[in-house]
This record gives sequence, structure tokens and C-alpha cells, in this order.
Amino acid sequence: MGFKVGFTDAFRLGIDFAYEKERFQKVGIEFETFNCYTEDDVLEKMQDCDIHILVAAPYTKRVINGLPKLKGLCRFGIGVDSIDVPAATEQGVRVCNDTGYCLEEVATHAFALILDLFRKTSLLDRSVRSGEWKWSVGYEARNLTGITVGLAGCGNIARYLIRFLKPFRCRVIAFDPFLDAATIAARGAEKVSFNELLEQSDVISVHCHLTDETRHMFDAAAFRRMKKNSFIVNVSRGALIDTYALADAIRIGDLQGAGLDTHESEPLALDHPLRTIDSVILTPHSAHYSSKAFETLRMHMVDQAIAVLEGTMPQFLFNREQLGL
Repeated sequence: MGFKVGFTDAFRLGIDFAYEKERFQKVGIEFETFNCYTEDDVLEKMQDCDIHILVAAPYTKRVINGLPKLKGLCRFGIGVDSIDVPAATEQGVRVCNDTGYCLEEVATHAFALILDLFRKTSLLDRSVRSGEWKWSVGYEARNLTGITVGLAGCGNIARYLIRFLKPFRCRVIAFDPFLDAATIAARGAEKVSFNELLEQSDVISVHCHLTDETRHMFDAAAFRRMKKNSFIVNVSRGALIDTYALADAIRIGDLQGAGLDTHESEPLALDHPLRTIDSVILTPHSAHYSSKAFETLRMHMVDQAIAVLEGTMPQFLFNREQLGL
């Protein structure tokens, strides 16, 4: 009996999957796309698939335990938030992602948001489009030279951002409980506590995984500790920031503004208060994208699915250690 690979939530990508079909067909693997929105959708439609490729479909313990043929889960991206990894590991299911995906793209987007917040580019653009022609709309614009940039997380994306900041001679500090001071120093930053990050940064760029411990790590209490003229940028996971508390904090002056690519609920609600604040820049969870990165990700997903089915080691096996491989 041949193997079958299914793309669980294909509707999220809006592509024809011709590349995937051709690659799998060449090695005798059946490939099919599905539009699964809920746990029940996955359980109903995906029973005959050995490998599931997904963007954000829910793979809870209930779902994983209800799929006896399941051999591997390939997350189309980096984060595995929608997968119960311990449940998958219990069943011997290999969980793959792509930790090399879009690192430079996300760091570039974070850097662009920082530049925009300091130079008021979007604010000036909106002013001109509205019929004004006043440089003074951006009177609070500042230079980046010599500022203190705080990083919440000092992983691979943050390392790219540090390189981009180097010509501006910024002081870079980082809060990362999983890295020691020597490792952070080797990456170009100074290790600090979370409170020191809040109190010393002119702008904080968030690069953390979302866990129960990090959800809303930036809340009203955190914003009260920040500099009055500081900013926060998030290109990581939306729920790391309590965005309603953020809107309140900006309005009362605890900080000056924010640049957000990710949001706790997407799309961002039309009545969300952040939409009405001029010092907030909002983008639609697009930091990850470039045509080159997307093509590479598609290639890696096919490679990893084939590797799991052939019994070889996938390049990016997220639960390798837990599986004892």
C-alpha cells in the first residue's frame, strides 16, 4: 500500500500546489489538499493520510490520538503552537518544522518597524495622502544612533536584527532565560533581567516562543516600567502582548507607540483600539514572507515529509530529542 500526504488547511495559502503534487508523484506518494477548520474536520477528512502538512490547523491530543495512520506532522513554518507535541511524541509521531525559514525576512520587518516608529514615515505618508504637506506632523522623529534596543529573546532572528543595528552604534540588551551571558555577548548583546529590559530600552523587539508562561508577558504592569518615550515591536506571536493593555498604556503615556505584525486575534478586530492610535503601526502577519523564502519552505516541507516516510532523518525534526533519535 502506498503512502499519502495531506495538506490540512490548504485554504490558508491560496496556491495550486502544483510543485507539491509533482514532487510527491515522482516518488510514488499520493498528495491531496483539504480545507480543515476544526478538530472534527481533521478527524473526519484526514484519516487515510500518513503525513499531515499544516499551517495552523488544531492538532490536539484528541486529534492526534484519533489518527491511527499518522506518522508525521509537518508545520508549514517555524512555530508549532497548534500542535500538542507531547501527545504526538507519545504516539511516535515525528513533528517537523523549518527553523531556517524566513529568519532574515522577519528580522528585516522588525528593523523596518523600528525605523518607521523613530522616523514617523507612515505617519508622514498618511498626512500627505490626506491633503496635508507639513513636515511638523513628524516633529517627534528621532535618530537611531546610540539608542538602547532591547530584545526579548536572542535567537536566530534576533541575531540578524543585531547585525542590522550595528551601523547605528546602538546599545543592544537582551532578556533570554535560556541563554547565558557569554552566548548573548557573542551574539552582540548584553544579558539583562526582564525588568532591566523594560526600564532601559528605547525600543523592545519581541522574539519569543508563545507558551503558558510567556502569554501576555507584556501586560499593563510591564508597560508601566517602560520609558515614557519608548516603543515595542512584535514580529513573534501576538499573544505575547496584551494588546488592550498596550492601547491603554500608549493613551496614558506609559510608552509612545508600537509596531505590530502579529496580533492576538487575527485578523485584528475592526473595533480594536489600536487601530485608532497614530503612533501604532499595524501589518497583517506578513513579516515572514518573501518569494524566495516561500519557495524554500515549500521545498523543505516536501523533503521532510518524504524523509519521514522513507525512514530517514528530517532536516528539522522538532521532537527529535523527545523521541530519542
